[in-house]
Amino acid sequence: MYLFAFAARLAPSAAYLGLFLMELGAIARIGTIWRRLRREPLLWVALVFLIYLVARTLLAVIEFPQHRDLHLADAVDLAQLWLFVVVAWWLGADTRRALWVLGLALAGFVLNFFYRIDAEDVQRVATIGRSGFGMSALPFGLYCSVGVLGLLMLAPRFWGRPRRGTRFYLRLALWVVLLLGLSQGLILSGSRGSWLAMLLLAPPLVWFRLRQWQPRAEHKTGRRLAPVIVAVTLIASLFIYGNMDTLKTRFGWEAETIASIARLDPAQVRHDAGSSSGVRFHLYRYGWAKWRERPLLGWGPGASEPLIDAHEIEALHRWNHLHNSYLEVLVRLGLVGLIILAIGVWYLLRALRAARRAGTMAEDIHLYLVGVLWLLALTSFTDFRMIHSDWRFLWLLFGGLAYTYHLRTDATT
Repeated sequence: MYLFAFAARLAPSAAYLGLFLMELGAIARIGTIWRRLRREPLLWVALVFLIYLVARTLLAVIEFPQHRDLHLADAVDLAQLWLFVVVAWWLGADTRRALWVLGLALAGFVLNFFYRIDAEDVQRVATIGRSGFGMSALPFGLYCSVGVLGLLMLAPRFWGRPRRGTRFYLRLALWVVLLLGLSQGLILSGSRGSWLAMLLLAPPLVWFRLRQWQPRAEHKTGRRLAPVIVAVTLIASLFIYGNMDTLKTRFGWEAETIASIARLDPAQVRHDAGSSSGVRFHLYRYGWAKWRERPLLGWGPGASEPLIDAHEIEALHRWNHLHNSYLEVLVRLGLVGLIILAIGVWYLLRALRAARRAGTMAEDIHLYLVGVLWLLALTSFTDFRMIHSDWRFLWLLFGGLAYTYHLRTDATT
């Protein structure tokens, strides 16, 4: 579990090893696990999805044998999304373990940044104002967003208690450095999807977190933290002001293209790589048209790349997906596949809510997980990375955290 979390971005091959070891451990204890899981609706939803995925893949291979490898590879990647149940089992509904896992995941991500950064990244930032620092820019922005949310929602746990003196202020200083660093990383990713998602999510989440925390804080503690809160607020304001030009430039970059989209004039909408909004517009229209040709079962789990290769606009052939996770599922697996996945997500959210109501999950952890799941849902409107390890690892970790408190509440470990 710890190896998987720490290596998720630092060394994906080691993360796969950690995941494999968890799977072996689960198989070794299959009797105990089965006695618990057989009562879970989510397990049966997962089995229905896997059966459907196998059947849909076989049909796609028969119909499009020239794309056999694509269908098989993407089917395996999509099936792995359900392994969050294994992660949930080994987390064991243990808050201390969960916090260690989150800390190791953050440490691995930060170390990966320092390991990967090079002169080319610096040049990219200087010339086009964005970089992924060893990752693609969009997932880098997503990871930074998850880190920022975690530092905000779990701040009191990170700081420790003020009465510990120097240790508290050292931890506070590290928290400020990490918060500013990840926030700057989010800005430099140029990911407008993550920016907008954070703009929508961060203010209400911080408000709810403060309402949870303040009534429980001792009067003396609140008085000692007042200068700290003022200082952090001032630093945040200066940070936003310092990046205002970057924000304005990125949002105004494609004003003309967005105006063409608003006029519903496809012929005037750019489709070159320099216009991400234009590319998405053309891909969305195309994907919607292709889904309508096969609305129930879709085209197969690996269909997007060959479908895009057949697009009349050659400039779009460089893309291998439609930049929208919901549309991708519809095109690949049809309405049937999307409904099964939606039912699975609904049961996961219900389990998360049940754990909070039962009092087995701390309020701050619950709020953080809700924020991360919403972040994944919102950014999925503008990107598709379910078949990439960076998104899958993130989903497995946080899906496992969201499910563990319900799964292991009455389990015998």
